[in-house]
Amino acid sequence: MTMRTQDSRYYKIVFLFGQTAIFLIGGKTNDETPTALYIHSGDVLIMSEESRLCYHAVPRIIKTQSSWTSELKIKDIEIEELEENCLDKALLQKVGDWNFWKPFSWYLNDSRININVRQVLKPGESTL
Repeated sequence: MTMRTQDSRYYKIVFLFGQTAIFLIGGKTNDETPTALYIHSGDVLIMSEESRLCYHAVPRIIKTQSSWTSELKIKDIEIEELEENCLDKALLQKVGDWNFWKPFSWYLNDSRININVRQVLKPGESTL
């Protein structure tokens, strides 16, 4: 995978799900040797300040979770409260059914999902 940088105008928060991966972060030029970190499902990566400008990449996914097919268990949640506050009751019924999650589970057996949240600053702004 090619190393890349982020635009210096925003902050980036990444929520990581799925298999473990190797994350490389280098310096402001491709000439600097990157540091390798393991990133795991459930980790949150925050790129701010100088790290926004550093080259980075995820060159390899490492299968460490043997299976993502165990059934989800809803604990400490009052179903009546969920139903009372739910805008889409049909969707609530679907997400409570394990068959709804099977395609996601199968995908995560060999892959990962990164959800990126960015704060974009207007031209001339340097802080939030």
